[in-house]
Amino acid sequence: MRKSIAFLISSLTGMALATAQAEDKPATAPPEDAPATAPAGEPAPGTDAEDAPAAEDAEAAAELAALQAAARKAEQEENVHLARAAAAREAAKGEKHDALTTSKGRTYKKVTIKGVDEVGVRIFHEYGTARIKFAELPTEFQKRFGYDPSRAEELLQREKDLESARERAAIAALRANAGTAPVQVGEKIWTPPKIQQIIVNSIK
Repeated sequence: MRKSIAFLISSLTGMALATAQAEDKPATAPPEDAPATAPAGEPAPGTDAEDAPAAEDAEAAAELAALQAAARKAEQEENVHLARAAAAREAAKGEKHDALTTSKGRTYKKVTIKGVDEVGVRIFHEYGTARIKFAELPTEFQKRFGYDPSRAEELLQREKDLESARERAAIAALRANAGTAPVQVGEKIWTPPKIQQIIVNSIK
C-alpha cells in the first residue's frame, strides 16, 4: 500500500516538473521564409485583392479601345455616305423629269435639274427656274442626295445672314454716296425708287 502511494506521489511530482519546464520554454520563432499572416478581416498579401486595381485598369482600357474603334467605324461610314451623296448630286446635273410635285402640292413640268446642293435642288422648268428645298421634295430625292435637315437649316440661315449683310452694306453705300444708278446686290438689281424705299424702311 505504501509502495503504491509512493509511486503515485513520484508520478505526480514528475508530471508537475514536466509542466513547469514546458511553461518556461521560450516560444519558437517562425521561419524567416514563412509567409506573414494577415490580421483577421484583412486580405493576405499577394491575394486577388491586390490585383483588383490592375484588373479594373485593364477593363477600362479595353472599354476605351472599343469605343474608339466604334467612333472610327462611324466616321468612316459617315464619310462613305457623304461621298456617295456628293457623287449623286454631281451626276444629277442635266437630269430630266416630265414633272416634279412638291409636298406643298405645286407641280413643275418639263423639269431639268440645274444643280443640287445640301439645301435642295435647282431646276429649269417650263416657266423659268426654281429652287426647291429638300424638305418639300419626295423622300426618294431626300435619300438619294443625302438630305440632312440640321445641315440644310444651318446653310439656309447662313444664306439669310449673308443676304441681310449685303443689303445693309448697300444701304450704307447709298447713304454715303447718294447715288442714283441701279445697284446690284447678289442676284438682285435695285433701281433708285426701290433703293429709296429700302432706305425709308430702314429708318422706320
